[in-house]
Amino acid sequence: MLESLFQFAGRVHPMVLHLPIGIVAAILALEAIALARREPLVRSIRVPLAWLFAATAAASTVSGLLLSNEDGYGGQTLDLHRWLGIAVGIAAALCALSLHVQRARPLYGPLLLACAALLVPAGHFGAAMTHGEGFLTAPFRDRAAAQRERGGPTGGTFAADGEYARVIAPIFERYCVSCHGESTRKGKLALHTPEGIMAGGASGSALEPGDADDSELVFRMRLPIDDDAAMPPKSKPRPADDALAAIIAWINAGASFEGAGESGAGPAAPDPARQSGSALAPPPRGRDAPPPAALAALRAAHVHVEVIDPATGALWVSFAAAPGIDDADARRLLQPVAPMVEELSLARTAIGDSTMDIVAAMPRLRKLSLAHTHCTADGLGMLAGLPALEVLSVAGTSIGEPGADALAIGFPALCKVYVWDSGMYSAGVDRLRAARPSLEIEADQSPPDLGEPEPEFSFSSDAPPP
Repeated sequence: MLESLFQFAGRVHPMVLHLPIGIVAAILALEAIALARREPLVRSIRVPLAWLFAATAAASTVSGLLLSNEDGYGGQTLDLHRWLGIAVGIAAALCALSLHVQRARPLYGPLLLACAALLVPAGHFGAAMTHGEGFLTAPFRDRAAAQRERGGPTGGTFAADGEYARVIAPIFERYCVSCHGESTRKGKLALHTPEGIMAGGASGSALEPGDADDSELVFRMRLPIDDDAAMPPKSKPRPADDALAAIIAWINAGASFEGAGESGAGPAAPDPARQSGSALAPPPRGRDAPPPAALAALRAAHVHVEVIDPATGALWVSFAAAPGIDDADARRLLQPVAPMVEELSLARTAIGDSTMDIVAAMPRLRKLSLAHTHCTADGLGMLAGLPALEVLSVAGTSIGEPGADALAIGFPALCKVYVWDSGMYSAGVDRLRAARPSLEIEADQSPPDLGEPEPEFSFSSDAPPP
C-alpha cells in the first residue's frame, strides 16, 4: 500500500510542476510593476506568494524524485533535471525565509532571479525526457532526416549496408526515441542505439532478425491507433506506410547494423530464406492475378496484404493488426488467395489447427509464422507437404515435444524453424537435430523453473477433520 502511495505521489509530478513556474512568473511581474512605480511590493502580497512558490516548488521536487525511481527514466538528462529541480526547491525556500530575517532581506531579489534562471534549464531537460532530445529546436532544423526517410526502400528487398544509419535510425529518432531513448526508456526499451534495440525491453526482444511478422516492434506499430498497446501511442505522430515498410524490410533482411557509420547504400541484402541452399527448385510460379474481391475482404478485416511480384501475383499476407481473427474468419479470408500466398503471418491470432488445411494448400508458401497461436503438433503435421516452405515460426505455441516428430517428417525445403516457448526443449530439439542435421533451429533448451513442489498436505493428528 505504501509503495502504491509513493507511486501515486510521483505521478502527480506532471500536474504540479507548472505551479511554481506560474507563481514565480507572477511574482516577477508584480515586482517589476512595483519597481516601475518606484514603490516596494506590499508585504501582505510578497510574503504569501513567496511561501506559495516555495511550497509548490517543494511539492514538484519531491514528486519528481519519487517519479524518477520508476522504470523508464535514466541517463544524464535525468541527472541534470533532478539536480536543477533540487536547486530550485532549495532556492525557493531560502527566498521565502529571507523575507523573515532582517539581515537576509537583500538576498530576496537575487534568490528570486536565481530561481527563475534555474527553472529554464530544469524545464528544458524535463521536456527533453518527455518529448525527446532536440524537441525545442526541432522546428528550426532542416528536414534532411524526413527526406532520408521518404527516400527509404518500400518494397521487400532492402539495401542493408549503411541503411540502418541512413534510413532506419532517422525513423526511430523521429517517432520512437522520445519515449525509448537515452533519458527515457519506457518499458525498459531503448531504440537509440543498436545495442539497445537488440537488448529488447520488459516484454522481451523487440525484433526477430529475418522475421518482421514475429517482431514485437512491428506488431505494436501495426496495431490500430485506438489500441492501448499501439506504438507510437495515439498522442504521438505515427510513421507513414513507407517508413513502416522500410523497417519491415530491414528486419526481414536480417536487421543488420553493419555500415552504421556509412551514408551510402550497399548492395541489396538477400533474404536468408532465399539462400537456404535447398536442393529443391521452387515450384513454378503461375501468372494468377489475385482476386480483387478477396484482397478487398482481407483489407477490410485489417489484414495487411501486399503483392510481392506483380508479374506472378505472389502475395505477402499478415494478420498482425487483426489479432481477433479466428479459424472461421481465417479460412474464409485465405481460401480465395491460397494459391498465391508466398509469405504468411498468422502470429498472435486466435487460429488453431482448423486453419492448417488451408495453409497446407499454399504451394508457393516460403515463409510462415504461427507464433503465439493455438496450433498444436497435429496441426503442424498437416503442413508437412508444403513444397516450398523454408522458414517457419511456431514460437509460443503448444506443439510440445511431439512437434519435433512432426517437423522431422516432410517439409522438404525447410531450412530454419523457431520453436521458442513452444514446449519443445532439449530432448525434442536434439531429436529433431539428429533427424535433420542441416536444419537451423532457434530454441530455448530448458523448460521453465516451476519451483519446488509443495509438500503433501496432512493433518497434525489422527482425529477426523471437523
